[in-house]
Amino acid sequence: MNIYVLVLLFVTLVWGATFPVLKFATAQLSGLEVSALRFFIAALVMLPFAVRAPKRAWRDGGVLGVIVLVSYVAQAYGLEHISSNRSAFLTSLNVLIVPLLGVALGARPSWLVWAAAVLACCGIGLMSWEGGAHPWGDAATILGALAYAVDVIILSKW
Repeated sequence: MNIYVLVLLFVTLVWGATFPVLKFATAQLSGLEVSALRFFIAALVMLPFAVRAPKRAWRDGGVLGVIVLVSYVAQAYGLEHISSNRSAFLTSLNVLIVPLLGVALGARPSWLVWAAAVLACCGIGLMSWEGGAHPWGDAATILGALAYAVDVIILSKW
């Protein structure tokens, strides 16, 4: 098996594992407290690199950091009200939101992208359906997915 496939599988495993961990954390702390803790740990880890970063990296990092903060807080708030399974699938909507935002910004995706988006949306809907919804939890999680998508678009442009 190719090393890149193994790395992708590992990243997927770590990403998927964060939802039950965050669900546990939001049972103990608020979404804002969980997000603050995540950002504090990340700041400590990045501090040695940040002190040498150029001014533009600080500016770009600040903008992207605010967007990611919105996504983390929204996702953590959503996890206070919905299951980690539902949160993972709603958060994965960011993969669909990126090309849709691209269309809003003037891009013209191929029919294959549209077909994949429709299939993914149907799959997400079927796999996350639990017989009902928590409107605020779902809305917050989808807001988090939207913020992730905006982050991806801005990051790809910069």
